[in-house]
Amino acid sequence: MLKINKRFLKKVMTLWLVFWLTFNPIAVRMVVAQEVIEEPTAQTGDAISEVVSDVVANVDIEVIPAESPHPSGEPSSAPIVIENENTGEVVVEVMSEAVSGESQIVNDEDVSALTGNAQAIGEVGNAVNVDVVEGNPAEGQSLEIVNKNDGDLTNTVVVEAVTGNSQIVSSGFAQLETGDAVALLNLINLLNLNFVNSGFKVLTLDDLNELGKTLDLNALWDELQQQLGVTGEETSIENTNDGVLTNDAVVKAVSGNNTVVGGEGGAMTTGDSTALGNIFNLVNANLVDSRLLFAFVNLIGSGSSDLILPNPEKFVAENGTGGGVTETTSDNTATVTDTLGVEAVSSGTGDAASAANNITMANLDLYYTSHFFFLINNLGGWTGKVLNWGTPGSIFTQDEVTHLYSLTSVGVGGGVGPSITNDNQAQTGTNLEVAAVSGNNSGVQTGSSRAAGNIFNLVNANLFKSHLFVGFLNISNWGGNVVFAYPDVEVSLGTNESQKKPGETFTYYVTANNKGQDEARGVTVKLSLPDEIKALGETVWSLGPLGAGESRTVEVQAQIQSDFSFEEKVSFWQRVGIIKEASAATPEKSRTVRAEATVFSLDSESNTFNNTASVDMKVYVPADDSDGIDHRQPALEISSANNVADFVYSGDTVTFNVTVKNTSDTPSYETRLIQKLVGNGVDMVVAEFPLGTIPAGQGGTLSFGFQLPRNGIPAGAYFTVAQAYGKANDGTGISSNESRTDFKLKVRFSAGVTEVLAAEDGEEVLGAETVVRSCPQDQANVWPYLMLLVLSTYILSRIWRGKTRWENGVNKIVITVGMAIVLALSFYKIFIFVKPKLFNVQAQTCEPCPSTCPTWPPRPSPTIVPSPTPTPEVTPSPSPEDSPLGTPVPTNSSGTGGPGGGDPGPSVCTDTTPNVPYLKTAMSVGGNSVKLTWEKVTGASTGYSIFYGPTCDNFLYSVVDTGNVDNYTVNGLTSGCFQIRAKNGCAIGDPSNNVSTGSDSGTGGQVLGASTLAGTGVFEDAIMNVVFTLGSIFTALSIRKKCVLKLG
Repeated sequence: MLKINKRFLKKVMTLWLVFWLTFNPIAVRMVVAQEVIEEPTAQTGDAISEVVSDVVANVDIEVIPAESPHPSGEPSSAPIVIENENTGEVVVEVMSEAVSGESQIVNDEDVSALTGNAQAIGEVGNAVNVDVVEGNPAEGQSLEIVNKNDGDLTNTVVVEAVTGNSQIVSSGFAQLETGDAVALLNLINLLNLNFVNSGFKVLTLDDLNELGKTLDLNALWDELQQQLGVTGEETSIENTNDGVLTNDAVVKAVSGNNTVVGGEGGAMTTGDSTALGNIFNLVNANLVDSRLLFAFVNLIGSGSSDLILPNPEKFVAENGTGGGVTETTSDNTATVTDTLGVEAVSSGTGDAASAANNITMANLDLYYTSHFFFLINNLGGWTGKVLNWGTPGSIFTQDEVTHLYSLTSVGVGGGVGPSITNDNQAQTGTNLEVAAVSGNNSGVQTGSSRAAGNIFNLVNANLFKSHLFVGFLNISNWGGNVVFAYPDVEVSLGTNESQKKPGETFTYYVTANNKGQDEARGVTVKLSLPDEIKALGETVWSLGPLGAGESRTVEVQAQIQSDFSFEEKVSFWQRVGIIKEASAATPEKSRTVRAEATVFSLDSESNTFNNTASVDMKVYVPADDSDGIDHRQPALEISSANNVADFVYSGDTVTFNVTVKNTSDTPSYETRLIQKLVGNGVDMVVAEFPLGTIPAGQGGTLSFGFQLPRNGIPAGAYFTVAQAYGKANDGTGISSNESRTDFKLKVRFSAGVTEVLAAEDGEEVLGAETVVRSCPQDQANVWPYLMLLVLSTYILSRIWRGKTRWENGVNKIVITVGMAIVLALSFYKIFIFVKPKLFNVQAQTCEPCPSTCPTWPPRPSPTIVPSPTPTPEVTPSPSPEDSPLGTPVPTNSSGTGGPGGGDPGPSVCTDTTPNVPYLKTAMSVGGNSVKLTWEKVTGASTGYSIFYGPTCDNFLYSVVDTGNVDNYTVNGLTSGCFQIRAKNGCAIGDPSNNVSTGSDSGTGGQVLGASTLAGTGVFEDAIMNVVFTLGSIFTALSIRKKCVLKLG
């Protein structure tokens, strides 16, 4: 019986349980999760509320046409009368509330509470009794504008964001964390407004979500300039306004006001709270030929975009000076009652910042005045700067909470203008409470509280030829700058060459680029050159206005003076020997001179350190140029490729692309390209193309084709070798590297062309005399004929020896005749094969192929294909003509001067280029010819050339000279596409129109212009094959089922 020790068993079980709990991850997670579940958790999401309210009542817009027809159809001399009588009573109530807090939790266990963020936004805009008139009456007419406005506007607005106001009570440990609270109100009131030929804009910009884009108020201000007009003396304006405005607004952001009670302790963290309240009241405003822009900007996220404001200097200059007013009367009465309360509450570790601004401009009459008013509330966390205030390029850090940037300019008017009468009665009252609360907690760690309240009242304002810009910026935790817009014109200077020799020309490029935020007016660029460089054009350019971000480039050619001195200029003391410098008296082979560009503007700039630029030019003469001749050597590089993927057949056309480039700093003269086709170690074809002069650093691609013959060329591996040759300025010959391309050739099995018909008198068929004559096949297959000879001989011998039995004698006779024919022809074919070997004679009249087969005509159709910048150009290009031997004819490029003396370039054709002829018809005649007719042109003294091929995009053949005729017959073909050119000495005209005989594939694989008769031996083969076939048929028919042929 097994006895178990219980104590030992308990120890083992305990150790196993400890080991399992320690190293089993599933069990560990189960334990941890069980512990977390024991603590109750309360969590709320984010809360967002945005209310937009726009009220528009009694808005009248009148646009006076250019000819100003009277509304009632009365004569044009009658006055135009515009009457607006508006009465409006508007009541607005808005509530925007976002609450993620106000939690009440009571629990005996440990408690953790987390509230989300809350964002409440109220955008309220009211426009009541607004009258707009644009334009002026026609000459001889008058305009009467009468506006009567009576308005009553009442607003009640509440905007509240709450993440706090929570109470947590627990017998255990209590923990609370609240989110951020943001409350924002923008309230715009426009009551009783009258505009005549004026620009007006009111806007709010809220960047709460890190939009990251530039906010450009300067651009908006410039747009208002386009809306301005000029009101003349023929206009009278009478405005009567009575307005009552009442605002009652509350803006609160609460992340605090929390209570946490824990029997075993507690912890609390509150988020940030931000409350912004902005109210703009514009009541009884009358504008004539004026601008008004008002903006509330709130940047309280964590973005970094810049805010662009108008140029202060330009703003002051645009004060509306000029023009007058005939008569003006203003009777303004205003009562303004405002109450503004702003509170920012924080405690513990949080900070608090608040700003309260209540500004009123009442009973304001502005004539020829520009007034700029911008107020910044820095609520903390702003790392940006104020740029260009006071002076361009200045940098200002606003440390105080609130700072006003303001300036005023008053101009002088004169002359006569409109008559204006304003009677304004206004009563406004605004009550605004703004509170940001992150404190009032029982905990110790609270967020920041930021609160700002702004009230701006513009009441009973009359503006004539004046400009008013008003803005408020509330900024917190922002990285962008406030920039007052100025232009910043940068100039850059460059050349197309870095070094030149005396007497050579080059180009300067001058670029003006406005990197600033405002337009630069009257931009002028000036290029200053040293005495050693002469400008070949203007060096001062008036570019006019240059907008922000706009650039403009001008250029001028310049030349190094031919008498350029390589001696440095020395001072008086160096010349008399008191101060000696060896390098100053030593002639140098190179010297650097500097040109300078300067840019000017009528406007002040934020940065003037980039208004000048310079560039150096190295002037040199190589050390071995003491004889006055340029001994620099051009450097030619060449590369080539063909269009063969694996192999080609005889008769195909292989296309080659050869790229030639001059990589040096001096031209290559009398440049030519030579390409050789090599097979079996022998140069089979040599083609030469004259390329003329290739400038320094330029090049091009030459495309042409070699058409392989159908016969006379063995299969195998072939390759081409291309190389370029040229001359330097001193006459030295230079050459490029060699470039090789390879391809394989397979021979088609077809009868060769061995006979050529001569052309008729007076005609030339290009290509006929270059057709390759094929040689006989030495290795013909003679074994079938030997077998037929033996078989037929054997059968005949058996017949005549009586070794066979036939049903009748007819069959015997037929078989005998058939076998005799087969025997004779087999003997003949064998004799033809062995005759050359026995008697040392040729079986055909053609000459045997030599070790090097005759060349075939390469068909060049050179095309210059531009390479990447700089665009190359190879001149002159070879014309698509064939020489009598099939090799491209090089252009004579010796010239009269040549390198080293006179003009180093190639010779130039001085003959007049003839006109373009018209090709009328291309008709097939006689079954093997095509007759062309055309209209002769003046100037074609030499005659005409014909180009033709199987298709209109593949002119492989040509007739060099037809003579001065108007028709020509090309033999040896039935179809194709044709084109002609007129000739006058060395000058060849442009190609004519293309005319096709019909089928684009008419020429097939033939050689155009050559006879297509079969070669010797083909006729006999045909007869033999026919007879042999007939004999076999007769023999088979004579043998019947009962006929027995015994052999042996």
